[in-house]
Amino acid sequence: MKNSIFDKTIFKYSFKRTALNIPILVCTSVLLIFSIILSSLLVTMGQTYVFAIILFFIFLTINLTVFNLVNLSKIFLTDMELGVMNLEIRKGRNNKAIFWSRLFSNLIVSVAIIATYMIIFIIILAIKNPSELKNFPMMFFLIIPLNLIIVGTFLLIFSFRKFKLAIALSTLISVLIIPSPLLGMTASIFINEDSQLNLQNDIAIFSNIRNQTLNLLKNGNEVVDRVLNEANLLNDLFELGEESPILTKQELMITSLNSGIYNIEDLKIAYKKPENENHLEGDFPKGIKDTLLIKVNSEIIGESESNNLSRNYKESFYLNQPFNNKQFQFTKNEFEKTINLINGMDLGFSKNHMKEFNKLVYTFGINQIWNSRSTNQIFNNEVMEFIFPTINDQLTPKLHDFLKKGEINTPVGLRVWNQAVAQIFSAALYQEDLGYEKLNIAKVNAYNFFFPWAMTYETIVNPNPFLNDFQILRNNKNETASFSTYIFDNGHKYINIAESEDLEYSGYAIPGVEIVESKQISKSNKLFNKIGYEAFLLATSLVMIEVSYLIFSKKLKL
Repeated sequence: MKNSIFDKTIFKYSFKRTALNIPILVCTSVLLIFSIILSSLLVTMGQTYVFAIILFFIFLTINLTVFNLVNLSKIFLTDMELGVMNLEIRKGRNNKAIFWSRLFSNLIVSVAIIATYMIIFIIILAIKNPSELKNFPMMFFLIIPLNLIIVGTFLLIFSFRKFKLAIALSTLISVLIIPSPLLGMTASIFINEDSQLNLQNDIAIFSNIRNQTLNLLKNGNEVVDRVLNEANLLNDLFELGEESPILTKQELMITSLNSGIYNIEDLKIAYKKPENENHLEGDFPKGIKDTLLIKVNSEIIGESESNNLSRNYKESFYLNQPFNNKQFQFTKNEFEKTINLINGMDLGFSKNHMKEFNKLVYTFGINQIWNSRSTNQIFNNEVMEFIFPTINDQLTPKLHDFLKKGEINTPVGLRVWNQAVAQIFSAALYQEDLGYEKLNIAKVNAYNFFFPWAMTYETIVNPNPFLNDFQILRNNKNETASFSTYIFDNGHKYINIAESEDLEYSGYAIPGVEIVESKQISKSNKLFNKIGYEAFLLATSLVMIEVSYLIFSKKLKL
């Protein structure tokens, strides 16, 4: 077939030499073994996941560089120098078949190397960090175009018969690609500081949940409206009991909200004085009893015999730090069961509104648990402290003792729900505007073109462009990985301007609700499009390869 781009004989000859190349097989085996060992050590439920991904990328790109340089040199450069291509022409093969059959053999083996690495890493993730299974596999769409960039560089220079230069420039491009995540991490820190958008992960979580909650409020969600308008009624917690050697009234309120214990009998158990006298007496004040949060708790705990919710805290993450995947899955399942029960309750408004609100509660709650997976803190003050001062919680060990004994009536999943909701309304009611000038945001955007490694780094850490913002923040929890923090956290869309109540504990009190649109609104919550970035790399590599073929075909003697 005169004009065919594929020749079976040339392909088989090239593929056999490619697949059975001993130096390549040895190199791949050694790098793969190192990658497996280091990945197994670093892929834990701790923050080292990001570094495991970076090492995975580095080992894989080193492997692809060695493979491409060795193999392309052999099947293109050597074959041309030894006259193999001229012999193929004399036997009737055309330029298309000579070029593309060799390239196909190279690409098949390189894709096989990529697939081998990824399958092994996916197996490791499935065992040690399954939450990343929706994220990591998407890295395939970054690795493929980067591999083609290396191939395209070699072939483009090779087509001009500049053999040594082809190897040199391909090596240079590879040297720039291999450390790109480390260069990107460094560049992101510089960009972050120079642009004055030095946001920490806690502020990013805070801003993100605030905007999502108030968007629901703006769209008429009755649950959000009720929760926010009832939140300041929880100030009545200050009136429960007297000062004690264990904690002040202010600490009682803050600790109650942080702990997720909204059942009065559980609070009486948890907050006993050392001499075993109850620090709390009676019931909640009427204002608190009528709130949605307390009603939900009362109904679920009141039906404890039939709702099949577990109170076995020993199996949850609460009593296990750092916790493992089994404890996370147990807590996650209990959280999901609790949300399904709440979604089915008749609370006087549309169940769809509750489902919409609980979708936010669930996403935030699950990712907050993972954020704390190695910090020995669950639902800590990262968000709450923007309203309440940080306190030294003396009750945590005491509360854990009661949890171990099974004396607390609040189910595991309900406690998670309570804590997530408390942090959501505390973020939504925060009364300062943390907006940023558009000039600074534009400055960060411009830096992307000068430091392209930053985009590569961010795409490596979070390759799935469809992750929600909480999941992205979870992966960038470590302080050095701060780039994505300000990708979507450039200011608040709304601000609460309600006047604070004139209370003696106003520094601790939950404010009222009067939401207005912020004057400083972010230009965009995404500084670059990952799909667009990968498409650009792919298009660039394909153009390079096509141009290489056209020049190769013109220069190859017929």
